[in-house]
Amino acid sequence: APARAWCSTMDTQTAVDAVVIGAGASGLAAAQRLRAAGASVVVLEARDRIGGRCFGCLGAGFVDACHRRVRRHVEELGLQLKPQYRQGLSVLEALPSRRHVFVGTNIPSGLSLRTSLALARVLTSLEVSIDRIVGDLEDPWATCTEVAKRLDRFSLQDYFDLRTKDEEAHAILAAAVKPIFGKTPEEIGLLWFLYYCKSNRSLSRLMAVQNGSQEFKIANGSFQVLCDRLSQGLDIRLGQVVTAIRRCQAPVRSVHKTASLPSEEQGGAGPTRPPAAAADTQSVELDEPSGNLAEASDATRASTKRPAAGLQVANSTTGEGSPRQAVEVELRDGQVLRARTVVLALQPHLYDTIAFDPPLPQAKRKMAQIFKYSRSRFVKLRVLYASPWWRKQGLSGELLSGAGPVVYFLDDCSDDEAALLGFVVADHLTEEWCRLDSRQSRLEAVRQQLFALTRNAAALEPTGFEEMDWTREVFTSSCVPSFPKNSFEAWKALRLPCWDETLLFAGAETATHGVGYVEGALQAGERAAHEALRSLGVQLGSFAAEEPRAHSESENLPGFFEKLFFGRVLQASHLEARGGFQS
Repeated sequence: APARAWCSTMDTQTAVDAVVIGAGASGLAAAQRLRAAGASVVVLEARDRIGGRCFGCLGAGFVDACHRRVRRHVEELGLQLKPQYRQGLSVLEALPSRRHVFVGTNIPSGLSLRTSLALARVLTSLEVSIDRIVGDLEDPWATCTEVAKRLDRFSLQDYFDLRTKDEEAHAILAAAVKPIFGKTPEEIGLLWFLYYCKSNRSLSRLMAVQNGSQEFKIANGSFQVLCDRLSQGLDIRLGQVVTAIRRCQAPVRSVHKTASLPSEEQGGAGPTRPPAAAADTQSVELDEPSGNLAEASDATRASTKRPAAGLQVANSTTGEGSPRQAVEVELRDGQVLRARTVVLALQPHLYDTIAFDPPLPQAKRKMAQIFKYSRSRFVKLRVLYASPWWRKQGLSGELLSGAGPVVYFLDDCSDDEAALLGFVVADHLTEEWCRLDSRQSRLEAVRQQLFALTRNAAALEPTGFEEMDWTREVFTSSCVPSFPKNSFEAWKALRLPCWDETLLFAGAETATHGVGYVEGALQAGERAAHEALRSLGVQLGSFAAEEPRAHSESENLPGFFEKLFFGRVLQASHLEARGGFQS
């Protein structure tokens, strides 16, 4: 139906300042930020629970020491972190029957000199290239767009093929990459890989436990606990599937009571659990359609003034708030919510499930389509035991396998149970896993794999088994954002607002720091809320994309001599010079 006819006054309509779609960590962070500034907010969630990808022990689980927003929220919400167990040796079996041990991110022992040198050359060259090629994370290709476009023609596997012919080096590199991205190197665009690593500090940091992305976990719980506490005080409506979002002619205005918050320049992002008074908003009024809505929107922005201190909602010269063009959200059951701004905290592939009027820009639609067909695939599982037998064996619990079905294990013990956490990833392995048609057959495959990796009969005596197939989650189905080659122009559109900044986008995929982690989800949610407040007439400074350092953080980068001997910077010409690449 035409937008103007569709946007009519209905008994089922509710008017608020902001509607946030998605009650994962990103949506909750956005909603709390808006609520803290005095805006009226409704959060819509299609599932019957909050948290999104933060779901118990089988959802998002790890915290890097550099995840500053997570650490701030953990402290503000009264939670604690505990270090991931890392004592002992780790085991790698990239090729069948070739088992090696290693510590941290060191090159495994027992490799041939050729394989060791190949790994050092590839990994160090990538680390150096990440810093040299990827610039400012907010606009990483501003100074090298042409270079970026040329590199975008190649996959990560293309780069591995260029740098080494060693079979075992290739297998080890693939084994290292798959648990991070949920895809094989052939499926990952080289440019996206460099950006993702830069967003998370470095490749070695992504692979590491100590001084790495798997360094901490939430103590006595999981990120689900963080989301539960982050949701307090919010108007969250579960089981609400959004079918349409349309911009309509009738403008909407509202009057706010304001809450003073720390400025972005001071590193504050506002309290995640604001005082009750901050959420006390007056009723929202629907105005009659004006003759020129674009002029009214411009007048709204022009009439606002910078507040003396804190965050304050600027009023129009009438003192009642300025009218602005409304956005309406239609639900599957026919309900309609009208808002001044909408924050879409969903994975991009879900954009296709919503009818947008007017349609999203072409670049945004193309990005969503690419994301839909290049989603990472993850199955997470836990194998429980009577005791942590691997610790007695001198192992850390970190086990990598090239053949699978589980490509990565980590120690996941708590105070009252011993467990190993496992990851089944990538299309071919998850498909094989799903073909095991019973829970018992899947457990048997894991038992035999653990025995083969550790040579310990205790691996064959689990006391319990839990699994979560994220590929079957209708409203998730992908855990880590991943783009293939030839998608540079599309994924640049990830964060771009639409409809004169009344339709905004959050989610871990749209972050610039901590992409793919809860850190990124929180950053994206707070950034979207910042954009929403500005579109509502709040005068703000620039958004603090990275918070000031508040805790100790250790680097995890190649040493000087590794850079000296192996750190050849990646250039597009290196790839193009290889036979067959020109054509």
